[in-house]
Amino acid sequence: MAIIGENISFLLLFFAPSLWLKGFFYWYFGRILFTIEREVFLILEIDQVRQAVKSSLPSTYLWYSEDRYLLQEALREIKIPFLAEDPSGSNIETVSARETPPAVIVEKANTVSFFGGRLLIVEELPYFQAGEAQEREGLYAYMRDPNPGTCLLFCAENVNKGSKFYKAVQTAGVVMEFTVPRKSQEWLIWLKRQLETRGMSMTPGVAGQFLAQVGHQAGILARELDKLAVFCGEKKEIRAEDIQEIAVMNVEASIFDLLDAIGAQSVAQAVGKLEEVLQSENALKVLATLTGHVRLLLGAAAWRRQGGQGAELASALGINPYRAQKIWRQSAKLPYEQLVKAMTLCLKTEAGVKSGLGEAAMLLELMVIKFCLPEG
Repeated sequence: MAIIGENISFLLLFFAPSLWLKGFFYWYFGRILFTIEREVFLILEIDQVRQAVKSSLPSTYLWYSEDRYLLQEALREIKIPFLAEDPSGSNIETVSARETPPAVIVEKANTVSFFGGRLLIVEELPYFQAGEAQEREGLYAYMRDPNPGTCLLFCAENVNKGSKFYKAVQTAGVVMEFTVPRKSQEWLIWLKRQLETRGMSMTPGVAGQFLAQVGHQAGILARELDKLAVFCGEKKEIRAEDIQEIAVMNVEASIFDLLDAIGAQSVAQAVGKLEEVLQSENALKVLATLTGHVRLLLGAAAWRRQGGQGAELASALGINPYRAQKIWRQSAKLPYEQLVKAMTLCLKTEAGVKSGLGEAAMLLELMVIKFCLPEG
């Protein structure tokens, strides 16, 4: 089963140039994954939080993630038992470590709550940087001998695993990194869990269409699921037409389709795709996204010319593996020279917008037309 799972991303991206065909491959393999989830069981960090809430919370936590939504989701879960004790939330406090000295945080953590447990959330952590080591000693001492009635929770976007603070929490408490799914089967399982929490369902094929259309950012996916849940009302199964009707088209997915049209040198199709994108996205954002996308394609093409392998691209470009596979596949369809031309036109268009040569949308359209024109 693991072998099947590892190859889903490759098969999906290699054979699926359109949203509907991507949906088919998600459906085909999704049927297997939705059925055998127990065998490829994905233990998400949120599941660990829910389990801790049911049993016992550690006295000190450090949570970190580059995806803010995953932290927010976990924060909602950990607050449940504290709100059950006191619906007013007086036993939950959030402070900024940049504005609150360590000594004050320790004082707050040692405060006894009249309603039982206490949750102290500390955000905007400066503790991974050098300096003010003496002031932090009080925090380290507290971690070694904490108030058993308080759960002290530190939240960060990034961490320095070599810092004294990180090692102190690792020794005295629990460190958790909330990671986004990496592979297509992991996204399918993540989506299934999200649907279950909303009392909704999708067939595997519709789930594939949803992921292909909306993209792979947890917060955006959750927001679109909330919209679909309201739109569907008492109808518990989300259908393909519901997604077409209400869910947004992710700008990155639209850019992929746009560049496929450019690769086919179809001016009408490419301009049509651009107009679709501009109906829901700001022209400057589209230009920035397109420029970044072309830069990645050019990097993938250069990597291929040097003999690099697709499996190594994510590390080489510093992007997640799922996106790297899509970039690798698309870069193979576009000649290197065409990508160089595209990058040059993107930079010229950016310069034109900044110097006031015209409206961003108009310059974008001219750029796309030039993309499609053959050399000479």
